[in-house]
Amino acid sequence: MAIRHKRVSTSWSVVEAKAHFDEVIDEVEEGEPQTVLTNGDERAAIVPIDEWGSREPIGNLLEFFARAGLREGELQIPPRTGSARDLEW
Repeated sequence: MAIRHKRVSTSWSVVEAKAHFDEVIDEVEEGEPQTVLTNGDERAAIVPIDEWGSREPIGNLLEFFARAGLREGELQIPPRTGSARDLEW
């Protein structure tokens, strides 16, 4: 009988995650989101499906601005200073 040791870290390199995918999923099912790293940088997260399904849709840009509470004319964008860059055609 093999003894499995509980992994303390919640981050895995891609190679580790592939080699131990069943353990990654076990941890996720226990409520511990797991992170996959590439070159030490977080690149992906594996979360329980119920957490994934409970995300609210972002919506479109119009809905975003409507939720932001900005009224027409309230957003003030300062004019650009300096000249436009030259483009070669």
